Amino acid sequence: MYTYTLRPWRLSDAPALFSWASDPTCAQPAGWTPLEDEEAARMLIARHFLLRKDCWAVADEKDRAVGAVALRQREGQLYLSYILSPALWGRGLLAPLLLELLAGRGTVRLTVSPENLRSKGLAGKLGFSPVGREGNMELWERRDRD
Repeated sequence: MYTYTLRPWRLSDAPALFSWASDPTCAQPAGWTPLEDEEAARMLIARHFLLRKDCWAVADEKDRAVGAVALRQREGQLYLSYILSPALWGRGLLAPLLLELLAGRGTVRLTVSPENLRSKGLAGKLGFSPVGREGNMELWERRDRD
């Protein structure tokens, strides 16, 4: 089994980001607009990912960016978000990374599209439970078990 890690984004990740974030089946359930070209991927990395200390690339065994994870403060609450290349869906790769990231964080929230069954399944494995709605999204919450 391969080891996946979280690491800071690099501009050189643009081709890898484009390879999966241009796919509507990947981008749209995560609330992203599918990327149109590698330049759009480079701009997303430069204008957003590199400017934040709360956003990481999910890197595979060859250090390629195969997903993204963010843990951001929003309206006084900590929110988790994640996206992964469809080629890696269903393999259980994100759960160990996210459990390590969430440890000791207290209450964390995430929003998920009601139709995104894979994301809801992962959220459940991570200890999140549905607690309501936020616009057209389901709101899930996890409280650290101290």
